[in-house]
Amino acid sequence: MRTLILIFVFLLGMQCVKAQKSVKDLLATIPESVVPYLTAEQAAELVKFTDESKAASVKNALNGTTSVDTLAADFASLKLNGVTDMQVRLLPLGDTAQVVCVIKTVNKPVPESTVKFYTTDWKQLDSHFNLPDGGDACLMMSMLTHRPDTMPETRFDELCKYLDPIIVSADFSNIGQGLTYSLSLPFIQKGDMDEIKSIIRQKFFKWQAGLFKEC
Repeated sequence: MRTLILIFVFLLGMQCVKAQKSVKDLLATIPESVVPYLTAEQAAELVKFTDESKAASVKNALNGTTSVDTLAADFASLKLNGVTDMQVRLLPLGDTAQVVCVIKTVNKPVPESTVKFYTTDWKQLDSHFNLPDGGDACLMMSMLTHRPDTMPETRFDELCKYLDPIIVSADFSNIGQGLTYSLSLPFIQKGDMDEIKSIIRQKFFKWQAGLFKEC
């Protein structure tokens, strides 16, 4: 299994990297297939302004505002519009290869995220790099809930019904290369909220040796 992973990383590295890149390089070339309302000119302008200011913004093609809130060598946090955020993280594959992980989160009515991976020239990859499929409702329910020992199974099952449909958000850690999955809570009556909070949990995944591993 280890050998297969190393072969996969090598082959992916061949297509991911010709030279080491920074997130700033990536933002300057982000295609409209990733952010449909940000043209190449607007993306280049956004990066140019980010050189001069910690928080930079441009008017996008929808006459809204797209801004960069945080920009580091391997990480960026953007507000694409009034309801959508995006995080971009460069992850190492071996000594030289890199892969791009992008989290898009729509924040209304509750936060809901998609996680996608790209090469450094913005070709989408099929691999999830060992992350669970956020669209698998049964898997997410099992992974992000637990029944306290003092809670009857019937009550636990009843509370889980409040979480349907399952809506998952994802977020990069501010430090390191970790990623956290969380359940987004729909409108719930105040009397049930404390019990529901007692059955939900977050899951943290750390990037190690070219894969995300559950911690």
